[in-house]
Amino acid sequence: VYGPMAEVVYDSLQYLSDDDIRAMAVYLKSLPPHGGEATPPSATASEEKDRLFPLGGKIYDAQCATCHGAKGLGKLPDFPPLANNQSIQMTSSVNPIRMVLNGGYPPGTGRNPRPYGMPPFAQSLSDEEVAAVVTFIRTAWGNHGTAVSARDVSELRSAPLD
Repeated sequence: VYGPMAEVVYDSLQYLSDDDIRAMAVYLKSLPPHGGEATPPSATASEEKDRLFPLGGKIYDAQCATCHGAKGLGKLPDFPPLANNQSIQMTSSVNPIRMVLNGGYPPGTGRNPRPYGMPPFAQSLSDEEVAAVVTFIRTAWGNHGTAVSARDVSELRSAPLD
C-alpha cells in the first residue's frame, strides 16, 4: 500500500487479529464486482498502445521484471503481481503513473518492520518512457487498461502529491 492507505495500515489495520483479517477477506470476497472497469479503448488509444507497447516492454524487462516477474505475476509478499491487478486496470491511470514516477514505500508494521519498496523512476525515465511502460503494464498479460500518453505523465509529474 502507499499514499493515504499506508496511514490506515500503519495506524490501525496492522493491529487486527488473524481472525479479524480472515473475516474481512471473506466479507470483501463475497461482495459483487462493480466499477473500476476499463472502458473499451478508442481508436486513438489503440494507436497509442501499438506505438508504445514495444518500448514499454523493453523498459519493463530492464527495470521491472526482476521484481514483478517476466509475466507480471509478482513475488509475494514483497512484490505485487501486475497481471490481473485491479489497480492497474482501472479507468484512471493515476495510480500506476504515480507509482512509476514516485515509487512506493509501504509503512513498517509490527509483522513487517522493514518492508520492501519500489524506487522512483521520475529522474531516470522521460514522460514518453513512463507512458510506454505504464501502457505496457496496463495492457499486457490480459490486463484491460487503456494506453497512457506522455501528456498524462507530464501532468502528474508536475502535480503536487495529495
